[in-house]
Amino acid sequence: MAIPTFQAVMRPLLELAADGKEIRSSEAVDALAERFGLRFEEIPGSTALIRKMLFGPWDADAEFVVIPPGESIRYEHFFPQSPVQNK
Repeated sequence: MAIPTFQAVMRPLLELAADGKEIRSSEAVDALAERFGLRFEEIPGSTALIRKMLFGPWDADAEFVVIPPGESIRYEHFFPQSPVQNK
């Protein structure tokens, strides 16, 4: 299935809102998914990683790889203890 255009998604969404009644975002997404033959699944999670990515700290606690300006990105930045190096 091709990715629908903005207009293809917005028209059914506006039709849902046409009566002026408040609708929950999960209900709207469920209706859009049904309209496009997709499955809507809500997965519980946390925004903690996104918050930390935006506001820091960006420490080397294995959640982020911090590359100083001008430094090349290397495999070792992501996997410091490579199995090949440990043999």
